[in-house]
Amino acid sequence: MFELMKKTLLAGLGTAVITRTKVKEIMEKMVDQGKITSEEAERYTQELMENGEKELKEISDQISKSLGRLPSTFNLAEKDTLDALLSRVDNLEKRLDLVEDNLIKHVHEARQAPETQSK
Repeated sequence: MFELMKKTLLAGLGTAVITRTKVKEIMEKMVDQGKITSEEAERYTQELMENGEKELKEISDQISKSLGRLPSTFNLAEKDTLDALLSRVDNLEKRLDLVEDNLIKHVHEARQAPETQSK
């Protein structure tokens, strides 16, 4: 898990630091210095970008899978389970409010009854 996070961090930094523009700048310098041809520079740029995107996607997929396993690993409830529980609690609170209201009403009526009988 640590290795995966390390790769993700490095990939994120790599993506932020080395963009297509930066790669092209480096390749243009190499062409200017006669180290590679312009066709090679274009091909290398394309390959680097494709490989970077592919690796980033693979890492992203691995992270998604790992994060998907987290709830069961740490015995955490999933969102739909939490939503269902919150709905049940809300329903119970409403029912309790009704019971309390009825109880208060009956207590009030019980207190009123002796007063009306004595008159």
